Amino acid sequence: MVMKQEAGYFVVRSGKGELFFILQAQSVKPSSPEKAKVVYDGGEHALLYRDTNETIILDFVPEEVKQDLERQKVVNVMECSAEDIVLMEYSADVEMVEKMPEFNLAITELSKKQEDNLRACLREMGLPVVEAEVPEDGIIRKPRVP
Repeated sequence: MVMKQEAGYFVVRSGKGELFFILQAQSVKPSSPEKAKVVYDGGEHALLYRDTNETIILDFVPEEVKQDLERQKVVNVMECSAEDIVLMEYSADVEMVEKMPEFNLAITELSKKQEDNLRACLREMGLPVVEAEVPEDGIIRKPRVP
């Protein structure tokens, strides 16, 4: 299974309360997008299983989105190109779990151009943006338990 880290994604909440996760398009289309799911435990990260062979770590779920994500049964995923084109849109079931599996990967950041293109794509759609925050040093730290 291929596991990638997505730090530069956007989350948009529609007027109906639906959540849209907007990410940079992946190099390969999922083989079975109808089986996509998001696994979440209410914490800092979520896992997007695009299909049985690829998982994307959604780092630093924004505080403003956490409770909404916990209540959703389904979210929408949009993968956009660097040219502001939505290449793929699909739904993903949300599965709440007690505890996420542990992982440790380097963060892949969007280039300034890619980030600007994603913002332009969202503006064209007339959607507000909630951004995920990444620590300045880009290092994921496990919270300390007192």
